[in-house]
Amino acid sequence: MSDKENNSPLLPAVLTTDGAVSLFHAHKKDGSGFEGLTQAAFKLPFIKIMEALSPEVMYGAEHVENAKPGLFFNTATHELSETIKVVVLKVRHTLLAWAPKRGGFKGEFELAQESAIVVRTEREGFIKYDKDRNVIQETLTYFMLDANNMRAFAALPLSSTRLKDGKSFDNRLRYLKCNGDYTDVTWAGVWELGLVEKTNDQGTWHVIGNTPNFIRFVTEEEIINFILPAIEMIKERKVDYDDLHVGSEKDSAGDEAVQW
Repeated sequence: MSDKENNSPLLPAVLTTDGAVSLFHAHKKDGSGFEGLTQAAFKLPFIKIMEALSPEVMYGAEHVENAKPGLFFNTATHELSETIKVVVLKVRHTLLAWAPKRGGFKGEFELAQESAIVVRTEREGFIKYDKDRNVIQETLTYFMLDANNMRAFAALPLSSTRLKDGKSFDNRLRYLKCNGDYTDVTWAGVWELGLVEKTNDQGTWHVIGNTPNFIRFVTEEEIINFILPAIEMIKERKVDYDDLHVGSEKDSAGDEAVQW
């Protein structure tokens, strides 16, 4: 390529971020490259809570630089943060089944199926197993929008010792008032979530505790342009719980339980 071509204003050597985005949008009419892909083709990202046994914290193939217990980790962006600001789109309360010895995700079931699935319990019913020795965990899964980027969403599952805090947050969502009236939707406000360290004779782990702080109510523009479309989109998204790596919660349910 000649020096004249190198200096062409149409082919800048380095694009600024704003310049690059403008250029991409200007030429997108010829195709974005995503044609033919539906929302079902993309996995739903997770927000994971880092613990000492999380694969991202431990040194190995999945280690993430600067990952440490007590941080949130986004499986899509690989971002680590002490707090996250979110809009909760919906909450799902189900049973998740995990194979013994961290063998992976085995299935999701309705709460009403528990009596038919669980055949053995330990620790006063805290740890539950099915006939195939899979660990059965009651789980609250929060499907959320990133309040700083209303086009990005992810799921935050809370089970074991985190479940109590999840139910407390659920109540705060349910009974949020605006001008004296209940909002009656999970997505009425922006919340900031942080983590609190807990310790017992089984070890140390982190929960959201009383950290959810109400920041503000969402705007009508956000509801129309982002929130309602996102609620429709997550209906088509695949939720692959295998990405959670059971056992990363210092197993508040006990690592021994998963190894049974």
